Amino acid sequence: MIINEKSLMDKLEQIEIDEKIYELQFNKQDQLTIKYKEDHSELYIHSKYDPMKQAEQFANGNYTENTVIVMFGLGIGYHVAAMLSLMTEQQKLFVIEANLAIVKIAFEHTDVKCFLEDEKVVFFASEDYQELTGYLKEALGNDDLHFIVYDPSLRTIPKPLGRLYDILAAYKTGVRSIHYEKDYFADNHEYNVKMNYQNAGELFYNKCKDVPIIIVAGGVSLSGSVEALKKAKGKAIVIAVARTGAILDEMDCPPDFYLASDCMGSSEYHTRFIKKHKKPLILLSTASKYCGNYEGEKLILFEKSYLEEENKKYGVTGGGSVATIALSLAKLMGGNPITFVAQDLCYTTDVTHTNFNGKKYKKIASGRYVMGTDGNEYYTSQPLYLFLRWIERFIEQNPHIQFINCTSKGAKIEGTEQMELEKFLESLSPIQ
Repeated sequence: MIINEKSLMDKLEQIEIDEKIYELQFNKQDQLTIKYKEDHSELYIHSKYDPMKQAEQFANGNYTENTVIVMFGLGIGYHVAAMLSLMTEQQKLFVIEANLAIVKIAFEHTDVKCFLEDEKVVFFASEDYQELTGYLKEALGNDDLHFIVYDPSLRTIPKPLGRLYDILAAYKTGVRSIHYEKDYFADNHEYNVKMNYQNAGELFYNKCKDVPIIIVAGGVSLSGSVEALKKAKGKAIVIAVARTGAILDEMDCPPDFYLASDCMGSSEYHTRFIKKHKKPLILLSTASKYCGNYEGEKLILFEKSYLEEENKKYGVTGGGSVATIALSLAKLMGGNPITFVAQDLCYTTDVTHTNFNGKKYKKIASGRYVMGTDGNEYYTSQPLYLFLRWIERFIEQNPHIQFINCTSKGAKIEGTEQMELEKFLESLSPIQ
């Protein structure tokens, strides 16, 4: 069943396919795929060699016996047909698509429309954000459901629907994180709570009201900011992610606190390099229990979901990265302004993080583009893009706080004032 079929077909008639963006290609078996090209990047909606085999692999890897399967992404429909072939008569498949140009290509060049008229299928397509999110909510309201996102369709969501992309990409990232890390979360939380570390949320709640707080992330730009950062002493509270520990310690630029959140052990690895200035380490309750090996003082911090209602004010919201947790902590402390340093959020070079321990830089792969602080566009990965959008929404939701970006070269963060770190620090008075 195609929802609102007549109005959808009327919309499709009005769409002109831009061949510079949508390149139709056929393999030796005369099977169609689309080469999608936009923003300096390109991808195939389905395999250009054997789309049927790829579709079967996708369906086999995602099929469940749930009564309802909700799938975002029509593509040309190979994977829809493959999924249908696995389903029983008692199951229902909801298919949702946000790119009408791709729907038009699929309808005009394949028999996918026949599959969508199957009584087990409900198909909905729109480029209206309210309609899409409303229908997604309705489809996801079914009992006993399984939700699938077809990755190429995620990448082809039209730009005006960027918020929908954020929601779906964050969902996929969250599902993967929970799937692979849930056991570590529980084990670490239980262990860290038993250690009876002092609660950082309660200790610092609103204790730094209107005090400047600087969040130091681990972007490549950090190496060029350390000397200026030394001038923050006595003028601002500095919270640095654990990854920066070695370079800040070695260059005699210790922060006021280090912050660790990784559940798998990388935070513990980074804190090993802190030899001279063993500043307090604030660790999320789900951070690796091996952070307990750190020789300096340790404090514990809880995400709000781990706290009772009356204590949630002492907790932080996640956001998916240690830097987003640091931002939530800075707000909890009452900081204003809140300033970012080395929060690159994109790749301005061919490496991912500051090289602080003698190991080779990690090379990057291509991704989507974002605007940089210098007016140029730079590649970023999906996780970094989601962190950027999370930070921008956080800023938007806290208009009473001034946010300053002193990252020397990185992604432009909407809602921040761009400023050189040295100039910013010169503008501050000593903390009273």
